[in-house]
Amino acid sequence: MTSHYARRKLVLGGGTALGAVVFLAILIGLQYVSLQHPKKWDVTRTGQYTLAPQTKKVLQSFGERKTPIEVLAFYRSGETGARQTVRDLLDQYKEASKVFTYAFIDPDVDRPLAVKHKVETYQTLVIKAGDKDLLVSAAGEEAITNALVKLLKPQEKKVYFVEGHGERSPADAQERGISRLKEQIEKENYKVAELILAHQGDVPGDATMVMIVGPKEDPLEQEIEAIRRYVKKGGKLMVFLNPFSTPKLAALLQEFGIESADDLVIDPMSQKLAMFGGSLTTPLITKFKDFPITKDFAKATVMTMFPDTRSVGASKKPVAQANPTELAMSSEASWSIDHAQYKTGKADLDEKTSKKGPFSVICASTYTIPPGEAAKELGKESGQGVVHAGEPGSTGQKSSKARIVVFGSSLVAANRYLATFKGNRDLIMNSVSWLAEEEDLISIRPKPEKAEILMLSDRQYLLMIGVLLFAPMAWLVLGLMVYSYRKRTVTP
Repeated sequence: MTSHYARRKLVLGGGTALGAVVFLAILIGLQYVSLQHPKKWDVTRTGQYTLAPQTKKVLQSFGERKTPIEVLAFYRSGETGARQTVRDLLDQYKEASKVFTYAFIDPDVDRPLAVKHKVETYQTLVIKAGDKDLLVSAAGEEAITNALVKLLKPQEKKVYFVEGHGERSPADAQERGISRLKEQIEKENYKVAELILAHQGDVPGDATMVMIVGPKEDPLEQEIEAIRRYVKKGGKLMVFLNPFSTPKLAALLQEFGIESADDLVIDPMSQKLAMFGGSLTTPLITKFKDFPITKDFAKATVMTMFPDTRSVGASKKPVAQANPTELAMSSEASWSIDHAQYKTGKADLDEKTSKKGPFSVICASTYTIPPGEAAKELGKESGQGVVHAGEPGSTGQKSSKARIVVFGSSLVAANRYLATFKGNRDLIMNSVSWLAEEEDLISIRPKPEKAEILMLSDRQYLLMIGVLLFAPMAWLVLGLMVYSYRKRTVTP
């Protein structure tokens, strides 16, 4: 009996031990596999530790060209925290591209290499691609990707901002200025310059595109004609309108298939965002059409603010050679008011004069220019009426295409909203890339390294209050009730 019990105990104990060994072996195997094939998950709401789609596109372009990228990170050996932060970011780039490599260099130890690359401060990155290199002092995704864009597109292009009619100024750093837009454009290797058409007479020949941001009054007739000539030669134009203004400019845009109503869009849904600048006259736009400028927006749930916007859409009457596309729509609850109602200070829905939404607030158009028309416009400019073979618009060249993007709001590009809503930045900069015919750079750009705005619906807000306030209070009350009950019923 004793022998049988001993054997049984031995068998059970051996089985337990074997199970423990097998379980331990499985754990070791899983650990080995995880070390050989590491995998990371980004569980942040904003995807803070995931490379932006634009970054991946840029890296893909280098890979397709088989151009190696090498990053030299000049950090002192003792800067362990800063080194690890940059290493984590560079590892993401390395995982996303086979042509990307990096190395850390201590500038105090390898001083000749630091001098060779003109490194003058600690925590500097030298980004090399092919035979070119750039120094980056801010080691964030946005700075690194912008440097790669410059190395990918070394030819500097020029953006002209029209001035002289009360437009928002690229030099204005106040809330309603557009200095942030100027900085963002320059980061992507464009040169920014002002353009006073009344002085110059025509758009300069080196213009990649022309931007008109929020004019308070119409350009002069000769300036309107200069813009028309520029577009009809295949030019690229971006316009940000204001409500109830510039009818002549609006009429010019209609020639290229874009119609803007003389109205103001009202959206009651945006009143919930009052702390972030939302109001009846500041629609929150989250609905976007499928177009190169906005193709990633629905998937990424991009939000944009359009303060004081008029409706802008495709012309109701088709325009020959124009192919307009409405890109972004206000909510179903929106309506529009005319100037007469606006002057009364009331924005309520008027069944007689108001129109119900949704409304398009941004429209893009491709305008095909026949060779003969382009030749005619060049002839007007030269005063000779002839064009030499090989010039744009000559009979020996195929038809060219102009591109136009029109926003119903100029405040959409203002510093306040460009800083608060990165969707505004992505929408405008994607428009810039589309106008410049750089579709490979159209995407959601790297996230700013700062806290994102958390916007909750009414239901989510009540749920948050319940979890953070009522649940703890309920447990506290329950605890007090139990304590009181025990104190009354338990005798010493």
